[in-house]
Amino acid sequence: MKILKKETEPLLYHNFPRPNTVSVDKDSNSIGLSILRSLIEHGMLLTSEDLYIPNNPRAPQSDQVENVYVQERACFTLSSRKDLFRPPATIGKGSHFEQFGSYSIGLNPLKARELGVIPVFYFYNSVNSENISYEILFRIREMRTILKVLAHIEAKSSLDNKLQISQQELREIGYGLDDQSNISKLIEKLTTESANSVLEYFSTNRVPAWNLIDWVDILLNFFQTADSKSKTNALYYYQQREWRIVKLFAEHIQCYPIFPATDSKYPEIEKNSLIEKLNDIGGLFSRLDQKPLSLLVGTRTKHFFDFVEEIITPKQSVKSTLKLLDEYGLIKDFKVDFKSGSHVFLKRCK
Repeated sequence: MKILKKETEPLLYHNFPRPNTVSVDKDSNSIGLSILRSLIEHGMLLTSEDLYIPNNPRAPQSDQVENVYVQERACFTLSSRKDLFRPPATIGKGSHFEQFGSYSIGLNPLKARELGVIPVFYFYNSVNSENISYEILFRIREMRTILKVLAHIEAKSSLDNKLQISQQELREIGYGLDDQSNISKLIEKLTTESANSVLEYFSTNRVPAWNLIDWVDILLNFFQTADSKSKTNALYYYQQREWRIVKLFAEHIQCYPIFPATDSKYPEIEKNSLIEKLNDIGGLFSRLDQKPLSLLVGTRTKHFFDFVEEIITPKQSVKSTLKLLDEYGLIKDFKVDFKSGSHVFLKRCK
């Protein structure tokens, strides 16, 4: 096998399994190989994390404000391979491998644009008058609330739109008006004729309001705090140079919801649940506690793993990784670099 000497350009690296998610009775190497198998066979799991937006201290609180939004995403760091192995000097933490796992896949940041990957939007933790990053989040939340109200007005109208959904469906997908009790009461009294009259002022060239809410939620998926909660780790997350692929249901992307298993707005996933096809890797599904989860299979023409240009594994897993690549007919696509801190499988140029 050819020994490679030249350092590659920075890639988008995704490390696994994260040490604090592996229980003491589990073997991290076997879990890492299981995740790698799942990436090859099925694609990238987009897992959940809560985004908390506090109340705006300068806004009137006439209703209960929605504070928690569920992000569905896969996280990457833009880094040279060399930097993955050394800790950032300014934050006093271990290397990226020590923090996020001893296995890694690397994607070309230009080619991965087809998957929708973009850098995250960082915001600051503290809520004060000088924090414009929270002001942006407050305004996005306000716009989302207006769109929810508009979606319910559309549902009460007689719009001839095949994409339109009912108020009940809006509530089922989390677009209810529980946080706007006064407006909710007004909407219930709204007649079809009045709803039609209101919508005459919104007859722009656009998708239905519920779909605009979808895109606001996609935007919220890209927000990440810049600082750790610890005062000694200011800019801790910012220094990870994080990029994300988020849940996106579009014509050119093959992305399917797993939890919840069905969604009235999108085509149902195939009868054999993806949960049954995916191994419960290291107790993944029990850890998620039934939170939303999606699977990114790839684009219309490419599988997710077609975008993977590097695989990094611990030395003790080299033979197992070679066997796995051979099993899926991928061993011919990769060559091995034995001079890295771990063993690196690099995709051959075609």
